[in-house]
Amino acid sequence: VRFDLSRAQAQPPGFQALVRRVVSNQDRMLFGGFGTAAAPPALAAYEDTLRFEFGAPTFLDESATEYQSRLDGFDGDWSAWTRDVRREYTNLGSGDFTFRVRARNLAGQVSEEASYGFTILPPWYRTWWAYGAAALLLALGVFGVDRFQRRRLIGKERERAQFAEARLRAGAAE
Repeated sequence: VRFDLSRAQAQPPGFQALVRRVVSNQDRMLFGGFGTAAAPPALAAYEDTLRFEFGAPTFLDESATEYQSRLDGFDGDWSAWTRDVRREYTNLGSGDFTFRVRARNLAGQVSEEASYGFTILPPWYRTWWAYGAAALLLALGVFGVDRFQRRRLIGKERERAQFAEARLRAGAAE
């Protein structure tokens, strides 16, 4: 190994932030940090809490590395710089999300960002078929009430007609 002082750099070459692990509230590991996720996972509505663990390998003092993160679809802007290497989000609603993280090393150099996309599905009662079933039940209810009222009115009309006919007979018999 040889170190050439004339080629030494004040700042190391670019470094990359990494998403190391993604774990759901069901303790299911969604991503283990190797490669990239093939397709964004579709999570059930009850998996609405996620923990992201991240890092940025660098040749400078890694304990001084700071991180910013954001969750597109949830956060409005980047978080403040922090040395925490994990971020947890709770009570996420349904929709498409992308977690992003970037790092800043001791020299002040900001890394390229890493990202992880995922989707949280709506609960069963907020799906198109549940809305369709509710609309169908409502229509059947309205139809049933209308039919009940019509039968009741027809029954009352028959009673009135029988009563009027009985009075006419009683008046003619006199």
